[in-house]
Amino acid sequence: MPNVIIDNGTSTCKFGWAGESQPLKIIPTLVGRSPTDKFVGESCDKKDNVKISHPIENSVIANWEDMEAVWEKILKAELNADLSSQTVLLTDSIQNSKVKYSSDN
Repeated sequence: MPNVIIDNGTSTCKFGWAGESQPLKIIPTLVGRSPTDKFVGESCDKKDNVKISHPIENSVIANWEDMEAVWEKILKAELNADLSSQTVLLTDSIQNSKVKYSSDN
């Protein structure tokens, strides 16, 4: 199986397989929560009374739990990736630095 590529963006995540010229799919970088459920991506748009979270703000991951929910949807539900044998490449904004992700700040 080819390796997984995920291009994380503030408004959308593009993802697919290494070696392909185009992403397989693009989904909104959104997580929605109702009192009983959690929704990721385009499924947030189809629900009423859902609190929407944008895990990436100004090109920086602001909510790691919600970002992990987006990655889980991509890896498991969309790509059915086998992480025991496939590598995942995640992109980061060129404007980011190690300082933004440091736990000392």
